[in-house]
Amino acid sequence: MARKNMMTYETEKKIFPTRLREIMQENHTTQKMLGDAIGVRPQTISLYCTGQSSPDADGLTKICDYYKVSADWILGRIDVKSVDSNLAAACSYTGLSEGAVDYIYRERRFARAVVVKISKFLESPYANAAFSKISVAEVAITRMIRQVETQDFRKNPIERGFIEEVIGKQQGWTKTTVIEKPKDYMEFKIACYEAKKAFEEFVDDYFEKKEHNLQNVLTKRYTEWLFREQQLQRTEDCNVKCHETDK
Repeated sequence: MARKNMMTYETEKKIFPTRLREIMQENHTTQKMLGDAIGVRPQTISLYCTGQSSPDADGLTKICDYYKVSADWILGRIDVKSVDSNLAAACSYTGLSEGAVDYIYRERRFARAVVVKISKFLESPYANAAFSKISVAEVAITRMIRQVETQDFRKNPIERGFIEEVIGKQQGWTKTTVIEKPKDYMEFKIACYEAKKAFEEFVDDYFEKKEHNLQNVLTKRYTEWLFREQQLQRTEDCNVKCHETDK
């Protein structure tokens, strides 16, 4: 296919070259290896990787067959790599990644209890609480990173002091201690705490009934043991009295 009349820094960002580079890196494939596999020169693969050229239908099919990925994925139409239609349908319906769906599929036979717990968590109100707080934390920390990347520390001493404190902790020294934390950072920490709390509450709720059952069993067994001990004691006392009477 003819080369494109665009700069490389523009074409290499397109979906096909981006995903081609991704699967080549994942599979540790060189341009020569892929070229030999599909019958083109390494230079042609280089053009594919930069987006300066694209394979024809036959070349695309060979690339997909070589890596066992979906053509729809490498062209950016879907986010599922697998050629397995059932897996693709499950990912499309649930919004889960291939790895997540594959894990559930594998574990359903060997560790069904794990899948059951995942289902119970997703069905519970704790899941929404946890994941919504994780989203809040992610937005806050991302915003914080962008602020740090673009701000002028000379105009914002509190932000600068905070960054110095964080770096100091990371590198094992503390230059300063900042009492006032940036708003986004505080929002991030609070959201993380609340997300963890939601997970903890799910675990507590999940085991509450089982723990109650344990208490009931312990009470029952202890009551039975105590009753038997009392019976034995009464029998022993009776035998002693009978023995004394015989005397």
